[in-house]
Amino acid sequence: MALCPSTSTESVNINTTQAWHVFQHHFHFDPSANLIKMLTALIHRPLFQWKDVRHTLITPAIRALSHQKPPKYSSTVLLPRTNFPARLEGAKRLAQDQSIVNSTAFQSLYARQWTDWPPENTFILHDGPPYANGTLHMGHVVNKVLKDITNRWQLTKGRRVHYRPGWDCHGLPIELKAKRKTGTPDRPSPLEIRNEARKFAQDTVEAQQSQFQSWGILGDWDHPYLTMDPDYVEREMRLCHRLIQNGLMFQRYMPVYWSPSSQTALAESELEYNPNHKSISAYIKFPLCSESCRQLSIDSGSLLIWTTTPWSIVANRAVCVKSDAEYCLIQIADEFLIVGQAALANNPDLKTCLGDHQVIKVVSGQSLTHLKYSHPIKSVQGSEVEFPVLSANHVTMTAGTGLVHTAPAHGPDDYLVGLEHGLDLSCPVDENGCYIRDIGPELRELSVLGDGNTKIVDLLQASGHLLSHGDFFHSYPCDWRTKQPVILRASKQWFIDTTSLKSSSLSALKFVDIQPASWVQGFQGVLEKRPYWCVSRQRVWGVPIPVFYHKESQEVLSNDEIIQRCCELNRSEGTDFWWKMSAKDILMGTGVNGDDYEKGGDILDVWFDSGITWSTLPEVPADLYLEGLDQFSGWFYSSLVTGMALQKQCPYKNIFVHGFTVDEQGRKMSKSTGNVVDPSDLITGTKKKSPYGVDTVRLWVAAHASQSSSIEIGDSIMDLTKQTMNKIRNSCKFILGNTSRLTSREQLSSYEDLRPVDRLALLQLAVYWEHVSIHFEQMKFNLVCLRLDHYLANDLSSFYFHITKDRLYCDEEASLRRRSAQTVLFHILETLKASFAPIAPILAQEIENAHPVLRPSFGSRIVPENTWKDEKLESSFRFLFDLKSKLTKELGDSNLKNCDVLAVTKTPHRLPEDMDAQDLAEFLQVPKVSICDQLNYGSMNAKGDDIMVENEMLTLRASHTEGCFCPRCRLKTAMRDNELCQRCESVIRSLQ
Repeated sequence: MALCPSTSTESVNINTTQAWHVFQHHFHFDPSANLIKMLTALIHRPLFQWKDVRHTLITPAIRALSHQKPPKYSSTVLLPRTNFPARLEGAKRLAQDQSIVNSTAFQSLYARQWTDWPPENTFILHDGPPYANGTLHMGHVVNKVLKDITNRWQLTKGRRVHYRPGWDCHGLPIELKAKRKTGTPDRPSPLEIRNEARKFAQDTVEAQQSQFQSWGILGDWDHPYLTMDPDYVEREMRLCHRLIQNGLMFQRYMPVYWSPSSQTALAESELEYNPNHKSISAYIKFPLCSESCRQLSIDSGSLLIWTTTPWSIVANRAVCVKSDAEYCLIQIADEFLIVGQAALANNPDLKTCLGDHQVIKVVSGQSLTHLKYSHPIKSVQGSEVEFPVLSANHVTMTAGTGLVHTAPAHGPDDYLVGLEHGLDLSCPVDENGCYIRDIGPELRELSVLGDGNTKIVDLLQASGHLLSHGDFFHSYPCDWRTKQPVILRASKQWFIDTTSLKSSSLSALKFVDIQPASWVQGFQGVLEKRPYWCVSRQRVWGVPIPVFYHKESQEVLSNDEIIQRCCELNRSEGTDFWWKMSAKDILMGTGVNGDDYEKGGDILDVWFDSGITWSTLPEVPADLYLEGLDQFSGWFYSSLVTGMALQKQCPYKNIFVHGFTVDEQGRKMSKSTGNVVDPSDLITGTKKKSPYGVDTVRLWVAAHASQSSSIEIGDSIMDLTKQTMNKIRNSCKFILGNTSRLTSREQLSSYEDLRPVDRLALLQLAVYWEHVSIHFEQMKFNLVCLRLDHYLANDLSSFYFHITKDRLYCDEEASLRRRSAQTVLFHILETLKASFAPIAPILAQEIENAHPVLRPSFGSRIVPENTWKDEKLESSFRFLFDLKSKLTKELGDSNLKNCDVLAVTKTPHRLPEDMDAQDLAEFLQVPKVSICDQLNYGSMNAKGDDIMVENEMLTLRASHTEGCFCPRCRLKTAMRDNELCQRCESVIRSLQ
């Protein structure tokens, strides 16, 4: 019907074309005029004419038209459908973590794989035992998560895994805490201390185990090994006995590192070094005896030595020189001193100390060995005692005076000199680090690191034998537990003969793969330079060294009958039997008169405790030891030494070391700095910060901790890690939503039925899996994370997800093309899940729960099919990507949807054989593609505004599409505006 300015309210039927005629009539537009020109003219109409339009055009008929709603097709579009959330925050995050970690499927995995999987392909990762003392820190997170990623990767490959967690339960820190908890903290009995220590260690183990399990750590949590358990103590006593019987463990009186603050000997591995320790540096004159002065043709003179331990002068028994070096007799005023000629030249401090001087003569070091001297502090040794000058190889001219004060009780080199020359080896310092009572009233019971040191300086100054002194800052060993300085002090201790084991240990190390490889030489250096390993400790919370001493001769008693008796008592009476029972009771039935013997009072070093943990393994060597880089001088060392000593075999095939956590500025974490990060705060959140959850923290470990000695952590780093985790979740949500209607693997299409671009996606998936597999095998988990991020962003989100949305959403549900895409998405999700499951096992389980058709990541041997890596297909798409890039560069992404493309093939065999026009249109993301070959089409020229690109494979000509907008699929593939395209119309008919 004709429209005219009317106020009629009758109902009319009107369509879009009729409405357009109204505008043409009112504004006198030529129907054949260009639409752009018409709109331009319309915009420039005077304002009153627009008002007039309202009165003349907005009739009831037009108003009825405006109220008509176009047909809705949203219910016919197969949008993604899943309950899987794109992200989880706050309480929901914590609840999900807890629910999955505590689920039967998650908890039973270790037992199932150990029981059901083939034993001949077992991977053994031996757990270095953490110390059962206090709360967990970020170092524990790094260590346990790296181990768990490694184990879960082995499960992904189908290998059975042995991982038995353990704890180091003995040692001084626990003993000191236990001592404070006893009813008599001043003088508690050994049994009181041991009882409290055991309770403390057990409580700590339970608390730490609960946290480890909450982090998703896979392991034999029902059967952990504890170094305080009776069966472990028995094993350790037997191995200790074997070492003694084989002569590899012996007792000797010699200098060891001694901690006055802990009142026990320490191994070198138990030391930390304070780089700015303040000592007293002193130049001391040792007066020559009268006969020695006559030999030098002087009335009086002194040997000048330099030391940073004036307190050790009390134990001086000799002065050592370098026999092949030259020494100067110098004169300062009326005083004569002997110093090394090279030391005088090399040491500016010595020159300053001596001031103006004259060299009287130069003599050889060998000639000085005929001289004698007396002690510079007469009250200590008396003036009548003479001491020798000896030649020694350890003397150098690089520091000091070239003459070395020698105290056999306080230095390893000094001790060897003392043994060689029969010097007095007695030690004037007691267990508390104080001078013994017999030393004299001036020094009696003074601390050698405190008042005793100062007193020595005063005495030397008073006697005229102190040339100069001052503060000296240098690196100095400290007790790693108490952080207090230690001393070298001779005492009777038990040692392992590491010297005789050095050669075999170095040979065995050649067959161990150490990663990072840069640490190999450092470990070799530890083996080459480490002195005898002192394994005895003067404490009570530990494993006793099961030996007895004859009361009169102090001869050591240890035999097979005694060790068997000790093991029986350990089983029947518990590990406290050594402190509960007398020597006579313990030795009963061994054929030894217990009245003649006393028990040893030493326990074994905790590094020996942990060093023999390899004895708990089902077979040795283990495939992998994985710990922090500080363990080269600790657990790696003690394990290697005990392994070589007791089984002539290195207990590990591979070593992997990780670094230490620092803050975002690279600073070491410390309470004083206030930059300590609590693992619980990260995972469960705080009042100020929402929780990141377990998997995000694990992802941080994988991305940052496997290839760096300094592992940075902070809010910004964790926020970025969370973003990465959300990307993973979003990709998985997309796939789950589009495959949720698949209820059986039988619904999946065969490879032959897949569309070319879908086969390309499988090829990309196979390449991705190949890359991450290599990175996992090399334990380069940071590269796994980078490759995962790249795959999600480039191969999936910006490519495959993007181009397949149309057929996933708008094709008929059971169509072959849609099922082809669904099949590939299913394979992608299954493989993608397996690739990040070692890192984020909770997310992997969450996905499996959301889509039960998926195979489990662990144990299913999810490996891409060989057919997926189609080189011919890859070559074809390489040309297509090149063309698409050129086309996009010319038109831009947004304009592609407005263009139809004519594709002329130059070499038909390079285009995938079954790739049709619809496939190519989807790949190029254009509404329509027409394909023909050059033989039939001939040459192609661009016309008007057309764009043409080409390569060796195809020539593409893009022109403005003639298609109209389809209201359902939103592509310009319809014949007329607001009418359905042929595809969508067919889908709608099938639904009716």
